[in-house]
Amino acid sequence: MGAGARPHPAHRAAGRRCHVRADRLRRLAVAALPVHPHRRRRERPPRRPLPDWLAALGRAALADAYDDPAAGDGYSPDTALINFYDGDARMGMHQDKDERSGAPVVSLSIGDSCLFRFGNTEDRGRPYTDVELASGDLFVFGGPSRFAYHGVPKVLPGTGDPAVTGLPGGRLNLTLRETGLKD
Repeated sequence: MGAGARPHPAHRAAGRRCHVRADRLRRLAVAALPVHPHRRRRERPPRRPLPDWLAALGRAALADAYDDPAAGDGYSPDTALINFYDGDARMGMHQDKDERSGAPVVSLSIGDSCLFRFGNTEDRGRPYTDVELASGDLFVFGGPSRFAYHGVPKVLPGTGDPAVTGLPGGRLNLTLRETGLKD
């Protein structure tokens, strides 16, 4: 994990514990979170800006996904969320409701393949589409599908090549986003 990253050993979604480990490369500024009266607010070091090469990867992915060289123009992701999935990990269907931007999400898979479930914008149920994402796959969702429910019901252990990825097992997923939130 690089400088400026902050580990999140577990997340909660819809009241249930997620089985994924996440690291954030750029702090999401959230206005005035309540502080428990018996705890002091800790000062955190400033986060580093998203690397230019990573933002360029996101713009190139949009140009390819939309088959339009100008599709990435103006795309300026301000955060990258990194999730690590071991062989037993999964993430339930969820929407990314905390963001204020409707800009597309660019997702890069590294390591073991997974079953990615891409649903509708109304609820966690059907209709949804299951897609197998392999190492090196980029998945883009934007437009009307930007706030679709999505999740990872299954990782396919042993499908990644450690010689290529550097991972002995498991899967890294890196998602680039424009949050619409300001520091």
